[in-house]
Amino acid sequence: MNRLLCGVILVFVLGVKALAVEVPMDDSARQQRVSVLRDEIEKMCRNYMQLVNADKLHGHSTRELTHVAHDLLAMGEPAKEPEMLVERAFADQSMDATSSTYGTVPWAIGVHAESEDANAIEFTCLPTGAIMTRYRSQLSPEFIKDITPHLNAALAAIRRHKVSVAYTNIYLMKISNLLLLGEAIGDNDAVKLGLSNLNQWIGYTQKNGIGEYNSPTYLETQINSANVAYSNTSNPAAKAELRAVLDFLWADACASYYPPTQQLGGASSRDYDFIYGTGPADRYFFLEGLRDQTPMQTLVNDMSAVFCDAVESEYRPSARMLALARQTDKTLVSAYGPDPWMDRTFYATSAFSVGSAGAPYGAQDREIGIRFGSGRKLPIVSIFLDPFDSPDGSVRILGKDNHSKPGHIKLAQAIAQDKGSILSVYDLAPNLGKDPYSTLGLDLILPAHTQDLWLDGKQVNDSDPNDHPCSAQSVVVVREGKAALAARIFGVGGFEGFTPVYFLKHDIAKGNAFRLVAYAYQGENRALADKHVPGAAVIDVEQCDTDEAFANFLTRSQSLLKVEISREKSVWRSTYGPLDVALDIKGDKPIVRQDNKIDVHTSGPTRVNDWNLGDLLAVDAETGK
Repeated sequence: MNRLLCGVILVFVLGVKALAVEVPMDDSARQQRVSVLRDEIEKMCRNYMQLVNADKLHGHSTRELTHVAHDLLAMGEPAKEPEMLVERAFADQSMDATSSTYGTVPWAIGVHAESEDANAIEFTCLPTGAIMTRYRSQLSPEFIKDITPHLNAALAAIRRHKVSVAYTNIYLMKISNLLLLGEAIGDNDAVKLGLSNLNQWIGYTQKNGIGEYNSPTYLETQINSANVAYSNTSNPAAKAELRAVLDFLWADACASYYPPTQQLGGASSRDYDFIYGTGPADRYFFLEGLRDQTPMQTLVNDMSAVFCDAVESEYRPSARMLALARQTDKTLVSAYGPDPWMDRTFYATSAFSVGSAGAPYGAQDREIGIRFGSGRKLPIVSIFLDPFDSPDGSVRILGKDNHSKPGHIKLAQAIAQDKGSILSVYDLAPNLGKDPYSTLGLDLILPAHTQDLWLDGKQVNDSDPNDHPCSAQSVVVVREGKAALAARIFGVGGFEGFTPVYFLKHDIAKGNAFRLVAYAYQGENRALADKHVPGAAVIDVEQCDTDEAFANFLTRSQSLLKVEISREKSVWRSTYGPLDVALDIKGDKPIVRQDNKIDVHTSGPTRVNDWNLGDLLAVDAETGK
């Protein structure tokens, strides 16, 4: 597989500032947080303009130009530099109306990828819509005249751009671009299409939930896309519906937020931080008083998005939403698509939180996500199928579009959860493709530096760097704060006749994580021909307040040894306590996912405790209520 150890992306490293979380946060406290974001943006813009003036933008993302232009205007700077940046962003736009690429812009300045990212025009135009509406009176007539043909071309590309309604961040971005660019150049058909797409997204989400669910990376882009449109459209119907969208996105985020870690909890789609789950969404939590510290580094567009929303938008999440975020005890269920296995569960207590998702959305998903409630920064307990023998995301994959991202192999699975217990059966083979592999491991990520770590009834020294050989009968136990976790990987098959081997290793995340790994293949670098290879995992997490409670938990953890995979024709099945799961490998689809003999599938949008968040999307566009 193509891989790159260090992706070349623009990152500004800034001093971390901490502000105490206030409940509730008053306007002056929020303004203090806005000032922190403003200081970051000022430094970032100064650094960026030095690159511009030195003509050192080769390879940088085109979208950075329009985002920095938006930042400068939002900070009250004159329009001369923002105009220059926007013109530079569209300088390489395809302007041949007969070309199939008409209206598009390259993803990177001065670089043409083998396969250009069609999202480049969406990202570049998102801040442009705000610039051309909110700040229009500050722009020179010459600039408006010169840029208008480029905006016409951009709308042509955006109309052609086919985006799935489940591709949440880009679909909402396209809606914003159609609305605002349409208003800016008087293209009423674009505005109508934006409204139609907005209604389609609301209808789809009311039935199926958020497709790109609980993403620490793209939740920020979803909120920002809706907020840019909401804050700048002059269309009353669009504004009413966009406010409902913002309510829903924020309520869903608050439902998934875990207070002890001040981050999203549970399973997540498109999470680029495989170890800690940090992402641009954390910046919104900081802004609204749900996080003490700003993240140390992020991309230009992600820094820009939260800052511009903070200074331009009148939208604020409600007191009820923020109160929900601060609740430690909550149970959430939600769909994220139309198929009967596309759902997620999140169970949170003050001692721990456990979440699971029925199927992968993409190559950066975390279908199992478990956090301890001790308040310490610890790796998230997760399971990945890793082709690099390095499942912490430090190996990045370079695609044909020149994007460098972490990734793992998507698993076909049948999974069910009952509070702190999870049982899953996997097929490791279906998504390998034709790439060659020299290693494949089913990895269970575990935090290091916890109170206790046990393997097969023996304590493991945190400082021991050696590999610990184990087996399919091994049980690992972690104690942290007032919680304990027991887990086992079992039933793993081998590719190409390889006999699976199991280890507990302390070799990832700079020593901050262990991993229990079952190698399904190690050997010659080659394509693997096996069509179906099994694997399974069982996990229990419980509250353990005392040494006696933990000792009892250690004893009970031995019950995990009784769990096995049964095979009958094409069906692989496993049971544990009230959980029962079965995977039909003919289609690699789950056919049984039960808790106490009740199907666990959830349809519709998020429901948390006694609140159906789908009600927030039931808005009358005419009245706004």
